Amino acid sequence: MFTKQARIVIIVLLCVVGGIQFYAGSATGWLYFAAAVLFLLGLRRHGAVWLAYQAAIKGHADRAATLLAEIPDPSHLSRRDLSYYHWVAGAIAAVQARPREAYEHYSAALAGGLRTSHIRAATHCSLAEAALSLGDVALAREHLSKARGFRFRSTLEPVMASLEERVVSSRVPP
Repeated sequence: MFTKQARIVIIVLLCVVGGIQFYAGSATGWLYFAAAVLFLLGLRRHGAVWLAYQAAIKGHADRAATLLAEIPDPSHLSRRDLSYYHWVAGAIAAVQARPREAYEHYSAALAGGLRTSHIRAATHCSLAEAALSLGDVALAREHLSKARGFRFRSTLEPVMASLEERVVSSRVPP
C-alpha cells in the first residue's frame, strides 16, 4: 500500500530504469514499463483507500481525510474499495459531527460489500450511533439488532452495550 506520491515516484523510477535498459540494448526494459503500467492502473483502481482505512481505525481522521482527498474520482475504484471509501468517509463525517452524512456513507459502505462480519457489525453500530444523533431511536435499535446478528470480536461488545444503554435511556418503546 503506497500513497499517491510514492506510487508516482515508483512509476517514474520504473520508466527510467526501463529506458536505460532499452538504451543499453536489453530487451528486458519492457518489463519495467509493464510494471509501471501496473502501478498506474493500481493507482487508479485502488487509490489510497486502504491507507485511509488504516488511519481511520487508528483515530487519525485528518490523515484519513487527506488520503481520501487524493482520490480524484471514487467511481473508478473497485466495488470493495468503494465500500471502504464510504466507510472512511462515514467515519470522518462522524468525527466532524455530521451524522446525516455519516449515516449515508455508512449505508453505502454496507451496500458495497465490506469484507468481514466484524466490520459489518461495527458499521451497524456506527449507523446506530448516527441514528441516535439524528434522534431516530427506532432506527438505532434496528441497527443494533442487525449488528448482533453478525460474528464480531469481543472488542465491539462494550460499544454495543453503551449504544443499547443509550437506546433504552431514550425511553422510546420498541
